[in-house]
Amino acid sequence: MELNLTNLKDLAYICEIALIYYERSYGLPKEDAWRERITRYRTLIQAEIDRLETSPGEQPLQIDPERVSCETGIYVRAVYPADGKIHSVDISELTKESLFAWLRSGGGNNPWAEKLVALLLGYEVDD
Repeated sequence: MELNLTNLKDLAYICEIALIYYERSYGLPKEDAWRERITRYRTLIQAEIDRLETSPGEQPLQIDPERVSCETGIYVRAVYPADGKIHSVDISELTKESLFAWLRSGGGNNPWAEKLVALLLGYEVDD
């Protein structure tokens, strides 16, 4: 089985279900070994999910706090520079570099289309 984002999300969900099942069935105390193991797996899986969701290349997507969102309805996970935490944001809130990185993350490389999308979202683009 290939571990991709969908499979990892399924594994995270299974960890949550297992934890709820054991708590309800056996009334596990907070210091129980099973609870600790499931929680540790869930944390590792979530870290990998965050890494995959935020890094189309090597660098995580960055939010530009100065930009005003135009609400495209297309949301991605990106790092907010003020707190360094990952947030779900509209693509119009990304820095121009992160927007281009996200557009290329699917394997495409079309400079004309990238500039067009950037212009439509209100970015200044060099000719």
